[in-house]
Amino acid sequence: MVNEVMKMEPVALSSPIAPQIDALWIIGPEKPYGASEIERLKDWVNSGRSLGILFDRRAVDLNGITTRKVDMGLEGMQ
Repeated sequence: MVNEVMKMEPVALSSPIAPQIDALWIIGPEKPYGASEIERLKDWVNSGRSLGILFDRRAVDLNGITTRKVDMGLEGMQ
């Protein structure tokens, strides 16, 4: 249903984010972000565009019904 009103596509933070993108969502990151990626996210927010981050501190493995701690490296966003 979301695809009916919005165009969604993956974005790599290893290069500049395309100017035609209106909103950026990070959903369930499982690897720490590097310093350059954090800077790109800060630049994005400082430009006045929307950033949403959906995460949990634990990742769930539904096959084994176990969880593990997730470090996203986003502490630098403060």
